[in-house]
Amino acid sequence: MNVGKSLVNISVAIALMSIGQVAFADCDVGDCENGYGKYTWNDGDMYEGHWLNGQRTGKGTMTYANGDFYKGGWLNGEKHGKGEITWANGDTYKGDFFNGDLHGKGKHTWDVTLECNSKIDCQKKQAQ
Repeated sequence: MNVGKSLVNISVAIALMSIGQVAFADCDVGDCENGYGKYTWNDGDMYEGHWLNGQRTGKGTMTYANGDFYKGGWLNGEKHGKGEITWANGDTYKGDFFNGDLHGKGKHTWDVTLECNSKIDCQKKQAQ
């Protein structure tokens, strides 16, 4: 048995186990392990809401550094249940989410610019 290799493997395992703890030890406000808290990631993304076992679970809001914004349900760190997202470009979706994806019933709204020759032409294009 190679003792040196075993010690390296143990050190790596301990470091990997502590990553989750270290990440949430610096909760901006409140309890980001099991409670209500606010956490900001290094990239500028920020979540404020409920946490369970160090994961976004329950109701909360996520403000992304790129300008996107989500408010609604979370489960195990993923958008889940009822929620509303507004993308930086102004598009919105309000409805159901499942494991982070738009899923089920919802309303997706976006700005579409149509080139039309007349009002009737625009109505036809919108109906398509």
